[in-house]
Amino acid sequence: MDSRYAQLAEVLCGFSTSLKKGEKVLIDAAEVPEEFVLALIRAARKHQAIPMVNLQRAR
Repeated sequence: MDSRYAQLAEVLCGFSTSLKKGEKVLIDAAEVPEEFVLALIRAARKHQAIPMVNLQRAR
């Protein structure tokens, strides 16, 4: 995995949104690399949030 994905995911889940334990977060990803979506899920879980994912792909 590209380390930049993990870094950006941590910034989004930590500084930008200040996720807290037990909070639900919707990751609505359209045309986003799957590696980045996985990084967001991992970062949300690290903050003990509950990630819910809506992954959309063009045909």
